[in-house]
Amino acid sequence: MLVATGLLSLVLMAYLYGYWMPSHLKESERDLREANQLHLASVAESLVPLLLSRQLDAIYENLDALRNRNRDWVLIQLSDKQKRVLYPLSPSAAMLIEEQDMAVLQQPLQITDTELGLLTVKVDMRGKLAELRTRHLQLEIASVIIIFLYIAIIWFILERGVRRPLLGISAASTRLAEGDFDAPLYRQGSGEVTTLVNSFESMRSSIRGYQAELEKKNDSLTTLLHAVQQSPIAIVIVDISRRIQFVNPRFCELTGYTPGEAQGMECYVMGGGMPSAESACRPLARCR
Repeated sequence: MLVATGLLSLVLMAYLYGYWMPSHLKESERDLREANQLHLASVAESLVPLLLSRQLDAIYENLDALRNRNRDWVLIQLSDKQKRVLYPLSPSAAMLIEEQDMAVLQQPLQITDTELGLLTVKVDMRGKLAELRTRHLQLEIASVIIIFLYIAIIWFILERGVRRPLLGISAASTRLAEGDFDAPLYRQGSGEVTTLVNSFESMRSSIRGYQAELEKKNDSLTTLLHAVQQSPIAIVIVDISRRIQFVNPRFCELTGYTPGEAQGMECYVMGGGMPSAESACRPLARCR
C-alpha cells in the first residue's frame, strides 16, 4: 500500500509540475495579453477623433498620461497611415523587439473601413508573471510537504497497525514451534489485525492446554509403564494378528527371550485360568 501511495504521489507530482503549472502559466500569459489588447483597443478608439482633427498636442498629453497610469506599458508608439511615427518624438528601436515576458501589441486606428494609423505598445508582464510563478512555487512546496506528510502518516499507520502486529505473530509462531508459549504479541492496530492477533493468542492458548493434557497423559503412561516393568507377572501385548508387540522383563526372565527376540513372534491365545509354571517357562510350546 505504501508503494502504491508513493507511485500515485509521483504521478500526481508529474502531472502538477509537468503539465498543469506550465499550462496554467501559459493560460495566464494569454489572459494578460487579451486584457491588455482590450485596453489598447479602447485607447485607440478614443484617439480616433483626435487623429482626425490632427490635435497632436492632445494626443501627446493623452499618451503621456496613459503611460503614467499603466506602468506595465513601457513603450507606446503611434504612427499614421503612412507609417510615420507621431508619438513619441524619439521612437525607440526596441519597440518592436519582443523579449521574454514582454509582449508587443498593436491596434489599428480606423473609422469604418478607413485606416488612420497604428497604435503599438510594449507591455512588461514580468511583474505579474513573477507573482504567478511565486504562487506556483508556493503551491509546489505546499504540495510536496502535503504528499510527504501523507506518506509519513500512512507509513506510521501501517507500521503500528499492520507491520508490527504481523511481525509479532511471525516471531511468536517461530517461538511456538520451539515450545515457547510466552512470546509477546503487539495488540495495537486495526480491527482486522487485532482480530488476527486475538485468534493467534486463542490458538496458542489451546495448544498450551493440549500440551498440558498430553504431558499429564504422558506422566500417567510413564507411571503405568513403570508398573508394568516392575510387575512380577509376565505381561505380553500382541496386535490383532497375534504378533507380540511388547513384553515386560518378567516375561524375559521366564522365557529366556530378549525383548527384541520376542517382538514379532506369533503367540497363540492361552486357555482360561492361570498358566502353569512349566508352560510359562517353555513359551515355545505356545509362541512361535
